[in-house]
Amino acid sequence: MPPARLAAEPQGDRLFLTSGDTLLTTNNKGLGWAKLSTLRNRHHAVAATSTSIWVAGDLGLERQPLDGGAVSVTVAGPAIQQFLDIAATSINDVYAAGPSGLARHDGTNQLWSNPLLTEGMTGVVAGTAASPTQRNVLATGARSYRSTNGIDFSPVAALLETENRAPQPPLLADPGNLANIFMA
Repeated sequence: MPPARLAAEPQGDRLFLTSGDTLLTTNNKGLGWAKLSTLRNRHHAVAATSTSIWVAGDLGLERQPLDGGAVSVTVAGPAIQQFLDIAATSINDVYAAGPSGLARHDGTNQLWSNPLLTEGMTGVVAGTAASPTQRNVLATGARSYRSTNGIDFSPVAALLETENRAPQPPLLADPGNLANIFMA
């Protein structure tokens, strides 16, 4: 079963939790949870932009508007079919990663990129954005890659090769300093 993943609404009080086949939400700091409908199951990760909840899993991606009025819509995304992680930036860009690559959904023009990375991906991603031209994205798998514009990625030595680490180390973007992304 996939691990439980948590995301916070950027400009609100709601939290979203996904694990396996369930997507939950709370607006009272976890005192009570409500189940949200999804079209697919086997979820691995959830991310929230200022307008939508994005759910990533073995069967692809789903996007659900935060206004609650619209029904979940399966995203006709990139050529990557299985997604293990998803991250959203403050400018509504979404990065989705899986074993076959990393892709970006542009929050401005609502289009998917072709896979940005295909080599050595297992699917962990974190990202921040100060502006449409200043993005900080770290993607890890068999290798780690970093981008400062959100499009062009270069290999980085995030951890020593001899250091023990999880096969998919968790990443966390620092909301106080957009230049920092931490790896466990």
